[in-house]
Amino acid sequence: MIGCMEYIALIILMGILGILVAVALVYVWVFITDIRGWRSCGPWVGTRSRAIPYIVDALDLGADTHFVLHEIGSGDGRMARAFAKKFPNADIVGVDFSLPLVLASRIITHLKGIKNIKFIAVNALYTDLSKADVVYCYNLPGILNGKLGEKFKKELRPGTIILSYGFEITGFHMKKMIQIPDRGGRLFVYTI
Repeated sequence: MIGCMEYIALIILMGILGILVAVALVYVWVFITDIRGWRSCGPWVGTRSRAIPYIVDALDLGADTHFVLHEIGSGDGRMARAFAKKFPNADIVGVDFSLPLVLASRIITHLKGIKNIKFIAVNALYTDLSKADVVYCYNLPGILNGKLGEKFKKELRPGTIILSYGFEITGFHMKKMIQIPDRGGRLFVYTI
């Protein structure tokens, strides 16, 4: 016959085992979603820190201007937060397929007290960009000139600004190209 102490130990052991199984399932789910996101929109590589001020300054809008900016592949949210700080009246939307990165972005943004950003975990190809006034992206050329470029052509309104860090987008009117100092890369500015 099982005693009271053995019964309690068995319940605790089963609870611990249940928690471990739940954690393992979450890790498997995160791994699968990250792999699917990488195949559809490319891997996440953060914008170089030294390039961020140049990119934000390239958006030649007044600090009090209201506009909607979508960051495609927002990763840890560093660019979205930089835009939100400079443009407090803007609505910033960070889009990333990776739920862990989106959750981390939300936590960091909350801890920094930034209110004009929201992060969503979704494939960028299924995001509605029709309300965007500005789109920022740091994506591979195959993605930019493929499915994402086609999405831009279908959904973005005339006058929408596209900021593409690192890579050119074919088929759009380039307004200017900015060479960022100290091997910071290049920023391509387009208008629809």
